[in-house]
Amino acid sequence: MLSLTKFRSSTSKFYSSLVTGVCLFLFYPLAKEAVLKLKAVLRRAAWKRRREVRSKEQVAEEVVKEILGEDFEGKWPIVYSPGYNITAFGLEKAHPFDSQKYGRVYNYLVEWGVISKEEKLLAPLICSRAYLYESCTFWHLAFLNYSIYIGKCVELPLFILPAWVLRWRALNPMLRATYGTICASFMAIQRGLAINLSGGYHHACCNQGGGFCIYPDITISINLLRRFCGIKRVMIIDLDAHQGNGHERDFLDDNDVYIIDCYRPDIYPGDHDVKRAISKELHVYPSDDDDSYLDKIRCIPQCIREFEPEFILYNAGTDIMAGDPLSGLNISENGVIERDELVINSAFDNNIPLCMVLSGGYQKCNAECIAKSIQNVFELLS
Repeated sequence: MLSLTKFRSSTSKFYSSLVTGVCLFLFYPLAKEAVLKLKAVLRRAAWKRRREVRSKEQVAEEVVKEILGEDFEGKWPIVYSPGYNITAFGLEKAHPFDSQKYGRVYNYLVEWGVISKEEKLLAPLICSRAYLYESCTFWHLAFLNYSIYIGKCVELPLFILPAWVLRWRALNPMLRATYGTICASFMAIQRGLAINLSGGYHHACCNQGGGFCIYPDITISINLLRRFCGIKRVMIIDLDAHQGNGHERDFLDDNDVYIIDCYRPDIYPGDHDVKRAISKELHVYPSDDDDSYLDKIRCIPQCIREFEPEFILYNAGTDIMAGDPLSGLNISENGVIERDELVINSAFDNNIPLCMVLSGGYQKCNAECIAKSIQNVFELLS
């Protein structure tokens, strides 16, 4: 009888501990995210109070200094951090995306003398919740505390790893890259052109991720510019091989955002529901060579003149290159360089600030191509 009582007692303690553990696993991350959101709300309320006692210009200047730092004018218009590169104990190699191309682009630029290691580049921190909640929903950010949701967004079986490991090895680099797009966007307003050597998560929208995209850096950056810099009319030029369904979903009914999207229509994501957000839809196919591709996008200067944007965010994916395992397209390295030159020259000819982000590109050779294109741009503008 005594042993049976002990057994029941130990069983009761076991189930009690199990229930407690499950509750902590399920609800602690939500409670933690709720606290982070509260802090973000309080910080945004502080911004609002500042605007009540100071002019818009003063508040904008303070936010620009907060984002870019006091000495941003002495820095190159290139945003990069070694923390961009993603490693997850080799699991990242299971996805075709080259998660360390950012460092390779930077190393090529240093090797070729485009920049030197002594040059001051703006190195972004991990993006704070105050900026994320400018656009993202609570549930999207809360679910990122669970491995199974992260795995769904990046399309890898990452549920075998604890969520804290994934935040450390995958989400934090993406948060840096997201803040890098914010920094590059604000720097472009000040300098005319800025390049983030990462970013362009164009499959992510405010309430969900997908296609190896977690945070909607394009949407967040545009919303922050509108709030603090008085920007209203924005153009997104998305020349990645895949449809930019994330930012298209976010700006579905916004007539002040003009989206040019040139993509291959018969591959991922095939999101027909958001196509009505595209102002100028262009298609590229495996049969296109450099000449036919460049002919298709030569309408961009005319679109800029007609819409008259105050800011351009250029999503310069290099997955259009021949040999890419996901796009199947056949544009050469020279074609990519000419494409970037056309877009950036079109912005400069019309005195419109432009932020360039790197987006997709699934081959080792993409990094060298990107670096050559950036070198070409700075040589043209020097």
